[in-house]
Amino acid sequence: MSSLIKALGLNIGSTNMVLIGVPELSNKISRSGDKEEPYYVCQLKTPAIVRCSVDSGITPFETSEVYIRESALAEEGWEFVNPAKPEEGFFIKGWTLDFSPNQEIAVYQAESISAWRRGNRQAERISKTAGINERLKARIAAQK
Repeated sequence: MSSLIKALGLNIGSTNMVLIGVPELSNKISRSGDKEEPYYVCQLKTPAIVRCSVDSGITPFETSEVYIRESALAEEGWEFVNPAKPEEGFFIKGWTLDFSPNQEIAVYQAESISAWRRGNRQAERISKTAGINERLKARIAAQK
């Protein structure tokens, strides 16, 4: 008996999203704290289903375009499907496609939004705890 994936001819797993064409500056901006940077829009060689990693209630949908932060375009690791024919597309191994509920766009990036939030929350907790400890030390010192 064959698996459902094979029987239906589904392409599931760690396949790379292949982008084609020249990324174009979009009107979308990524904001993180006081840092802003533009998103570029790029076409996918083959449309893909995008899901939201932070809200499973958002309906998955098919898209043929993705958004990429400017800093991501400057990263090392981009590969051409065929270096002799760049028009066949490019990608970064292991990158993922996720849906940004804040921007309402499909984003191509190193990690899912959910994974980024988990890491960011940890850093925020550490920073918040350090700030609370400093204020408490100041209060204690002021009471002496």
